[in-house]
Amino acid sequence: MSRVIVLVGVIVLVALAASWLSGNPGNVTIEWLGWRADTSVTMLAFLIALVTVLGAIGYRMWRAVLLAPGRFFQARRTRRSRRGYQALSSGMIAAAAGDTAEAQRQARKAENLLEDASVTRLLRAEAAKLNGDASTARRTYEEMADNPETALIGLRGLLDQADERGDRAEALRLAEKAHRQHPKAQGIVRRLLDLQVEFGQWDAADRTLSEAVRHKTFPPSEAKHWRAAVLLERSRTAERDGEVAEALALAKQAHQLDGARVPVAVQFADLLHAQGKTKRAQKVLEKIWQLQPHPDIAEAYGALFASDTDLARVKRYQRLLSFRPDHAEGHLALAQAALAAQLWGEARAHLGQASERGVTPRVCRMMAELEEAEHDDGAAARGWLERATTAEPDPAWVCDNCGAAAGEWTARCGNCNTFDALAWHPPLHTPRLTQDAPAPALPASG
Repeated sequence: MSRVIVLVGVIVLVALAASWLSGNPGNVTIEWLGWRADTSVTMLAFLIALVTVLGAIGYRMWRAVLLAPGRFFQARRTRRSRRGYQALSSGMIAAAAGDTAEAQRQARKAENLLEDASVTRLLRAEAAKLNGDASTARRTYEEMADNPETALIGLRGLLDQADERGDRAEALRLAEKAHRQHPKAQGIVRRLLDLQVEFGQWDAADRTLSEAVRHKTFPPSEAKHWRAAVLLERSRTAERDGEVAEALALAKQAHQLDGARVPVAVQFADLLHAQGKTKRAQKVLEKIWQLQPHPDIAEAYGALFASDTDLARVKRYQRLLSFRPDHAEGHLALAQAALAAQLWGEARAHLGQASERGVTPRVCRMMAELEEAEHDDGAAARGWLERATTAEPDPAWVCDNCGAAAGEWTARCGNCNTFDALAWHPPLHTPRLTQDAPAPALPASG
């Protein structure tokens, strides 16, 4: 639209100029080098305009001839690049479809057409992997790792290869290198964290998570939840090493980050009790009990009053039950205390309350104990034990990744090494209790 307006404006100006000249005729005489030319003003204006137009056309032709070689080669490079990227795209599709021969053919074609070899290396590596040529793929990934523009892709490729070989120590080394170069890459941070957890490097995992929190690599709630798990493991390690004060400080940090997590609260309360801070430990356990009653909390609560008489302990558990009278765990904990105090009626009453919420193997075993202790009724006890074999399973610490159940919560599944995957719920099948597997050993240096 703007060009049309300009053109119309020029035409109007020319028409006005022509009209003005026709209304104001005049003569022009030019003498130059012995020549004399007489003409009108209108003809002179026409000749000037003609020379200007011819000059502009000549300049454009000269410029077109001058730039023609460059434009030719630029067009040729553009066509080659277009064909190269088409080959690259086709090769990626073939690699995704598992067509090894086509992927390799397109990779060679792309390398011949594209000047930047870095963009074709990934396709070459993927084609080599499909063809089972691990050494070529590794060399290609190493080339990519040496190029700052493709370093992250190259390191991830080498990391994947280390995982496929089962070389966990090499995978950890590569993940650390990738993290140093790209500390904000979420995928690399998570893989490094998983490997540090697998090797039991809780201090290093804590540093990784702390840095991730600063960089906002993960959602804050998720990062805090994970860090609480790592701090809990650090606390347990310090406690085993006899560093009780350090263990308590770490447990306190974990509790501040995730106070609703049962293992964190139990560890914090146990360490407070060990330091003689029983009242505070009691408050921690009673608070978490109100959120989610749990047998581990009940056990830790009982440990606070281990020196009490059996009857006094019954009163302690009556207090605990009062916080959540609707939950079976309170009735089971009180029933266990009543059994120890030989209060058969109270034990039976609370087992009945618990069984209304589900007859589980734990309820059956306690009923068997009650029948044996109160009535010396072996037949009734055996009946309850037989029923326990077919009852719906009790909740357990179950790995949401592999389904294995563990005797206690740990930040690393002892069966599949998955980080922070244990949750408290009934297993989908008969639980297989596992011990926390030892962390793999790093190769000795030197």
